[in-house]
Amino acid sequence: MKKLLILSLLIGTVGVNAKTVARVLDANGSAFNFMSNKKAKQLIYGSKVEDASVVMVEDGGSLSLKDESGRVFHLSGGTQVKVYSKLVEIQKGNVWVSANNSSSIGTISTGNSVVKFTQGQFIYSFDNYKSKSQVMVLTGNVQLSNSIEPGLLVEIPAGHFSF
Repeated sequence: MKKLLILSLLIGTVGVNAKTVARVLDANGSAFNFMSNKKAKQLIYGSKVEDASVVMVEDGGSLSLKDESGRVFHLSGGTQVKVYSKLVEIQKGNVWVSANNSSSIGTISTGNSVVKFTQGQFIYSFDNYKSKSQVMVLTGNVQLSNSIEPGLLVEIPAGHFSF
């Protein structure tokens, strides 16, 4: 009985101290934040996004998030992502990334690929029905690799795209 009580207190403490990993810069239409132990919450300007949150944007809407490293993620309508402290996982949809900080490496993943970057702008999309990932680099360079074989990677320069 004591062990069960201690375990429930620890689990409750972890949920209370969830770390904020991003903030909402702009929200057009409806966007929602889902946490495993909390109710869904509509996101508005200034809302906090906690570690391991699922963010969903309604069709026709858009949402801009800024992470703790200063990177900005613009989510288009119909996009769903899971936001972690050092990683964004695209579950479906399109994300336009703008990064100016060259000191830290950013990571975004999908069901079958991983993109690593330091600075620049690019659009990363994932079609979860076809399991198809695409990256179009506007400025800077990104590294696209297979999620199962990280050694299989390609450097994508500005003005190019890959799928």
